[in-house]
Amino acid sequence: MEAAAFKDLSVLIVGAGLSGVMLAPFIEKLGINYTILERSQAVGLLGAALYMSANILPAFEKLGLLEEIQAISKGCPI
Repeated sequence: MEAAAFKDLSVLIVGAGLSGVMLAPFIEKLGINYTILERSQAVGLLGAALYMSANILPAFEKLGLLEEIQAISKGCPI
């Protein structure tokens, strides 16, 4: 579908986790208005690791973020 088909569409994204913040740029490229709601009032470091398998890498590539993510990523020894 062409982006013009979505001009009157508005999306509510509940949660600013990885899924929510990954969805936003994709729908923005389609010209869709969106709002992200997040319960937390502040961004905090959790000290957690995030494993991204190869199947998510094409999404980062489409967003133009793949090279940056690869540059700051640390390998996971098997």
